[in-house]
Amino acid sequence: MNNPALCIDVSKSSSYANGFINFNKPYSKPISFDHTPNGLSLASKYLLELERASGSKPHVVLEATGNYSKPIVKYFQELGYEIVVLNPLQTSTQKRKNVRKVKTYPIDTYRIAQVYYTSNNQTYKAHDAFSEELKLLCRQWDEFTNTNTQIQLRFRSLLQLDFPKYDTVFDHIG
Repeated sequence: MNNPALCIDVSKSSSYANGFINFNKPYSKPISFDHTPNGLSLASKYLLELERASGSKPHVVLEATGNYSKPIVKYFQELGYEIVVLNPLQTSTQKRKNVRKVKTYPIDTYRIAQVYYTSNNQTYKAHDAFSEELKLLCRQWDEFTNTNTQIQLRFRSLLQLDFPKYDTVFDHIG
């Protein structure tokens, strides 16, 4: 990939973003923006400046951070930008390659850019509402099943304390 990109390190209520004209050529210093309408407006203005400076429409690149990144992805998709969502394991691997272990959000935008420019990444495609609902229901079902199993195991262990011969006396019952 050699096109411009806005690399965003997403956190809970604010994010850092840095524009890149191409690999190892940052547009400017990283900016910080809040996840508010004003903050997202600031980020979109920065993105427009990057687009004018580079001459082509940049990709918006960020790590998958669950619920924190969803509103940002939706916002930039609605503005018509292509989104690339990176697996956090990819950027974590990149972080481990460095000799010095430094955790600062502006540096993380460079790591995100390195992974973006050195990997073959797919653009993000939003799932329809049905698929999202189905995914949520499957996760809930799995959680309920695991909880039920834990409750049954706990019940059996408590029953063994009060009635040690339960299994032999009632072996013909379910």
